[in-house]
Formats: sequence, C-alpha cells, structure tokens
Amino acid sequence: MNILHKLAAGCLLGCWAFAAVSCTDDISIPGSEQNGGTAGEQGIEAYLQSESGKSETTVELRGQAVRSTVRLGLTHVAGRAVDATLRVAPELVEAYNEEHETSFELFPESQVSLEENGAVLIGPEDVFSDYMALNLMPGEGAVEGQTYLLPVTFDVKTTGIAPAADRKALYLLVKVSGARPDTTKPGGFTMVSYFEVNDMNPLNAVNYFLADSGKPFFDIVNIFAANINYDAASGRAYVHFNDNVAHLLANRDKYIAPLQALGIRVCLTILGNHDRIGVANLSAEGAREFARELRVVVDTYGLDGVDFDDEWSDYPSRADEAPGFLVPSSELYGRLLIETRRVMPDKLVTLYAYGHTSFYNPIDGKRIGEVVDYAWNSSYLYADYNSMKNFLGLMPGQWGPYSICLNPDSDQYTGDSLSDAEIQKLHEGGYGVMVWYDLRTDKRQSYVGRFSQVSSVVYGEQTVKRGYDYGKDW
Repeated sequence: MNILHKLAAGCLLGCWAFAAVSCTDDISIPGSEQNGGTAGEQGIEAYLQSESGKSETTVELRGQAVRSTVRLGLTHVAGRAVDATLRVAPELVEAYNEEHETSFELFPESQVSLEENGAVLIGPEDVFSDYMALNLMPGEGAVEGQTYLLPVTFDVKTTGIAPAADRKALYLLVKVSGARPDTTKPGGFTMVSYFEVNDMNPLNAVNYFLADSGKPFFDIVNIFAANINYDAASGRAYVHFNDNVAHLLANRDKYIAPLQALGIRVCLTILGNHDRIGVANLSAEGAREFARELRVVVDTYGLDGVDFDDEWSDYPSRADEAPGFLVPSSELYGRLLIETRRVMPDKLVTLYAYGHTSFYNPIDGKRIGEVVDYAWNSSYLYADYNSMKNFLGLMPGQWGPYSICLNPDSDQYTGDSLSDAEIQKLHEGGYGVMVWYDLRTDKRQSYVGRFSQVSSVVYGEQTVKRGYDYGKDW
C-alpha cells in the first residue's frame, strides 16, 4: 500500500484468453422516489426494487431458508389501486448469461416461495407496495458449491400501467454454501485484513475469534498483491503474480481453503507495477479483456473476488506516450470496475480509495457505489468520513473510514493508538467496514487487545486467539 509496500519482481503466469460475447451491462436499478402530484395513468410505469436498491443481489444459502425482500414501485401516484403479481422468470436466464458472459443455471423453482403467492397491491395514493418476502429453501435440486440465478419479474393486472422496460426484473445470485459457516455478525459489520504475502502467511487470519459466538474476527482477507502489467509484445494488460502470490494460489488447498472453510472470503488485490499501465488508463476494450482475465483467475483459484488499488503505476501524461492506453482518469477506472462487476456478478469487488477515485457522477449510467461492494480509507493516520462522498451511491455500511496499520516498523503504524471515540463514532454512524493492514507474526505483536477494543463496541464481544502463529513456509 502507499509508502509501505515494495513488491518483488518474480515469475509471471501468462494471461488467459477465452472467447466471450461483448455486450451492454446493467448493474443497478435505481428506485424512483417521485411521490409528487397524481399524474393519472398516462406515462405511469411500474418497476421492481430490492431492499438494497440494486438489480443484482448475492445471497448465500446454507442449511436453512433465506429471506430476501422486494417491492413494486410506481413512477407517479396512480389515483387508484394497482394490482400486480410477482413471479420467477426462467425466460430471462439465457439473456442474462449472454449479457454477463456467465453460465448460471436457474435456481430450482420448487425451492422458492413468494409471500401471498406473489400478489402485490399499491394503494391509490401510494407509489410503493409493502416489501414482499421471497423465501429460498435448501434442497436436493441445488448442488453445494454452485451459484444459481433466480430472476424475479412481475405482471401488472391493472390496465394503463406499463412495466418499465429496463427495471422489470431483479436477479438473485444464489450461492449454495451448504455447511460453509457464515461470518456475519451483529449489525453486519465487516472486518477486512490485508496480508503482505511477500513476508506473511495468510493462515494467521484463522486464529482470531469472537469469545462468545465463536465467529471468526475477520470476514475478508485480501492477498496483497497481484499486478496489472504491460505486455510489450501484445500491447495488452495482463495479470502478473510474483513468486509469493503464485505459490499461494498454486497451493490454495493449504493457504486459502482453510480460511474459506471458516466462512472467511479470500480476494486478490490488483496493483500497479511501475509500468505504463494501471487500473485507471485502460481503453474500453482493454477494460473488458482485463475483467475477463480476472474472472478466469478468480474461477481457477477458487477466490471470492478482487480488490483494486490504484498505486505504483507510471502512467503516461499523454495518450501518445502509451499507444493503446489512455491518460488515466476516474472515468476509465470506473469502466474497469463496471466491466469487472458485469463478468463476475456473484463475486466481491472492493476498492482501496487511493488514486483516481473521484466517482462523483454516473459512468455509462452506473453509480460506482452500486457497482462495488465495499471501499475504504487509504490512510492509516486518521479516520476519513468525507471521502465516501467520492463514490456516488455508496452507503455508510459499504464504507470503511478507519483503517489500522499493524506493522510496528511502518511510519504509518497505528496499532497502539486505536481511538475509543473513533470506534464509537464508526459504530453509531452506521459505517460498516474496518480495515487492518499488515498483521505481523515476526514482531512478537499481540493483537487480541486491539481487536477486542473494536469487537466489544461493534459486536458486543471480546476477541480471543486460538492456535499458533503461522510462519512463511515457502
């Protein structure tokens, strides 16, 4: 990360290429909040809205039913009751897969139940129905380890009300996790840990648990880091692994699977590497190609997503300095994020808020706060609540204002200066993420007290350590 890291050059693994269909994406369905005067039936459209406001939602199905909620909205008050019926829409699966370059199967309809059999009513003076429950049940029809697609749409019974063509469906990506534990803790607060794998073994994340519930302290571990590199022969960007990252991925059963067995999600950070390209200067086609390659990497090594960090790229100041690549901008970075979400809608996409991250306006009609799952403050020296505004559409629960550096040799070390006031502010403000960087086992550090200081506020539990420290054994 900035100032702290120096990645060693090492062996690179070649880029993957595969045939894919290029198509337009639609990540989010913004809800209409219009509730002004009655417009009559002329021009009134109905649309579906999830509780998160997104058109795509990933849910994990374990040993018990999962409840999701949706509601029907109108662009204007109709002046009379509007009747509609929600239903599963198998006919939308093929088009979704073509658009997203995926191959999801339909989640078994026999394992889905709609509240009131899908019957929805909007009152004469209302623009929204009540939220309706959509219950997903485990069963033999869904195979553990697979992700399924469940499109939900609606039919309007009331004449004169037209379905909005681009907001008629919601898509649930149902990950059948079986016995895989759930790290979700009270309030849904998320703990993220970056591991500098040039020096440290990521297995150390499995040693910390909440004292009462037994839940893992960490929810996400980021392997830091793979690189976006420039291939002079082809003029393309590709994913590069140094020796340390390559070893961990090649031995995922030893270093990654144990974390995932506890429910911890493991992602790969993508970082610049001192050449002319980075995450913020790819062309539109370059962003599509690189996102496809990231999807292959994630699938090949059984990862849970990708994290982006716009550092260490020697960007050109003029377009003619790097043929095929552009002058870096937040707009180009945003397009890469959008393409990444498009081809891996069921995976995590997170962002270290450094570099070209001024996403104040929609990009190709998308609000970046609705494209990424989480983003967080890039400084360890102070809490940053205001930079969340750089991410249009990002909610407090997706933002991490307070990041902690745990390396005592760093000039950004903050491990001994955790602020009770900031932790309380974080909790009371509804912020949902906290980031811990560079956990060390070679400095004889004890982290239990620091983790407990946070967990006692956000979870109401102390943190305990179990097991032993893992050294770098490769």
